Amino acid sequence: MTGWLVCLHNTHLGSCNPRFRIESAFGQPHDHGLCPSNPEVRAYLASIAEALAALGVDAIGLEAIGFPSAFHGHGNQFGHEKDQLVASTREQALFSQCFCDACRAAADFDIDMAQSVVQEYCRAMLETPEDTVPSLSAVVEDHPVLEDLFTFRARVVESLIGRIDRASGDVPLRYYAAAGLGRDRDDGWPAGVDLDCLAPYLDRVTALCYTGDPTVARERVSEFNEVTGVTVDAGLSLEPEYVVNREEWTALRDAVASELQGELRVYNESLLSEKQFDWVIQPD
Repeated sequence: MTGWLVCLHNTHLGSCNPRFRIESAFGQPHDHGLCPSNPEVRAYLASIAEALAALGVDAIGLEAIGFPSAFHGHGNQFGHEKDQLVASTREQALFSQCFCDACRAAADFDIDMAQSVVQEYCRAMLETPEDTVPSLSAVVEDHPVLEDLFTFRARVVESLIGRIDRASGDVPLRYYAAAGLGRDRDDGWPAGVDLDCLAPYLDRVTALCYTGDPTVARERVSEFNEVTGVTVDAGLSLEPEYVVNREEWTALRDAVASELQGELRVYNESLLSEKQFDWVIQPD
């Protein structure tokens, strides 16, 4: 049995405890995201990991371990994300940089200057629907203080995972890889997720292959195998936008299996229809 710990995405806790929320460069808080710089957030997550370990789970699955994105759909209960100007995930990453009190207290660089630079880019984004950020790497090269910002975020996340690792004792940790710019191997760094730094604390990594393209899924698993040095599982989705029949499922499953060292997992399996469930449990 695996205990599933969704770390920094919790709308209920964020709305009930405003001081724990991420806060944009313009001082706008986001209820759905908790800041990993906050000491109370870190202590809370470590205590959950310790409690799960005490229950005797076989592993703890970690989701949402990086600084949360400000762009997150909430469904009918919490309203809908409205956005007509932010044109790319690169722009989303800049809008999602956190400058809350906890980040300010922990920062060892000129966070005011970093905030000013992020504000400058965000204001430019809001003037036009065109993509104004050719690459984050280019932005960082032009403004070294942003490299300091991203390095700081990586240290915050690494120390958080280290604390969770210590709290969980001998219980293996599994990370569901999705952060920053997406789900590819190197997409997590804008959110502070550096797999090279986190791998020593992890026992398994799940490469999330939410795609209907067998080639994309196979290459994603292969890339995670190369970089992590730990067992890589694959997480597939049978949502209709990805897979609509058994043949497509079979092609996707077989492509992933050709590179897979660990287990193949179906995300949100409890939501599958009977027909979809048959595809999974009764392979050709």
